[in-house]
Amino acid sequence: MIIADLIKSLFSFAAPYLAFGVLAILTAVSIFRTAPESDRKFLIYVFALSMIIRCYMSILLTNIAYMDDHNGFVSGDDRLYSLTALDIIKDIKAGTFQYKLVWFGMNLYTYILAVFYSVFGFKLAASKFINCYIGAMIPIMAYFISARIADRRVGRLVSVICALYPSFIFWSTHNLKEPLMSLLLCVGVWLLIKAISRGLKTFDVLIFMIFSFMILNLQLMYGYLIGMIALVVFYSYCSKTFRRIGAISLAAIAFVILWREGISLKFILQAEHHQWDMAIAGTTGYRIYTNNFLENLTKGHLDIPAFIAIYLKGAAYFLFSPFPWRIQTLGQFFVLPQIVAWYALFAFSLIGAARTFKTKPSETIALISFMTIGVSIWALTEGNVGAAFRHRDHFSAIIFIFAAIGIQNAITKAGMSR
Repeated sequence: MIIADLIKSLFSFAAPYLAFGVLAILTAVSIFRTAPESDRKFLIYVFALSMIIRCYMSILLTNIAYMDDHNGFVSGDDRLYSLTALDIIKDIKAGTFQYKLVWFGMNLYTYILAVFYSVFGFKLAASKFINCYIGAMIPIMAYFISARIADRRVGRLVSVICALYPSFIFWSTHNLKEPLMSLLLCVGVWLLIKAISRGLKTFDVLIFMIFSFMILNLQLMYGYLIGMIALVVFYSYCSKTFRRIGAISLAAIAFVILWREGISLKFILQAEHHQWDMAIAGTTGYRIYTNNFLENLTKGHLDIPAFIAIYLKGAAYFLFSPFPWRIQTLGQFFVLPQIVAWYALFAFSLIGAARTFKTKPSETIALISFMTIGVSIWALTEGNVGAAFRHRDHFSAIIFIFAAIGIQNAITKAGMSR
């Protein structure tokens, strides 16, 4: 009886880890079957290395959090997601659960976590392997995007950058939505590139539908990005004449939406309210909207030059904070080396984008537009340096793709000059 109970408890403990092991093996087989023959082993090694690093760091940080009397929760949001998932299970059992698309601490990742806890029980350390796996898939997805718009050498480089980028690893040690969001946006970019090059097949359209559902259950405001992919897919099947008519019509609609007072003012006021809430929520908040601008806005007047200045300030904070010359916390000090590396990668991404535009202008414009829409949303609504640092990684993989192209170009030029 004692031996049976011991075996049962050991199996209960090991079950989630065995499940992740099987999932990792199946993923490696899938990579082997879909990757180019010359890069199969390389990509499997990258995936395995990414998974091992993330799992090790996850176990390490969770154990440290236990020793620090934080009950294994690495951060406040880590605690929020985990406990919200448990609340979902309790509400379902009690028959009081109400589905919410996106709410504070409740989104698609929370539901995934709830399913995990329902199957395996509340195993906090094991549950973080979900994001370890998702984070390990980002380098693979980035490789396939890069191989499509550049070449396999660039794909290899960007997969290594994504595998070893510190904040990518760090988010994967938490129960957070960021790794899943980053992976899904990579899927969105991949769909976008495929739609431009040859249109989407039936299976790709199914992936797009799944992608749309998942994105909307993580971040409602990314619906704009879904709309963009849908438009590109639609245009890829239209004749040239219809495309021109559609482009003119779309431009006219966009002009009306942007400049019609009621719509534009309401949107900016909502963005300002969100930005203010974020700014006062923590110790590293920042404000981008000036009092004079808001006063004019409430009177129904949109000061365009002031709005452009506000947008640029918001974009600068979102893309480049925390600034090395304005370190406010110990956490910001620790990420300073990554910030310096990020600045270098961003500079290389500009070179890479210019290079790619010469060979694949449609894909380059699409990728830059895709990222600009997403960054603009956050630029106008973000108000906390820590949150900006985290949300920026939704788009970091796209930057890394262009950066890898820029670095590869610099290496090629250096070799030719010798």
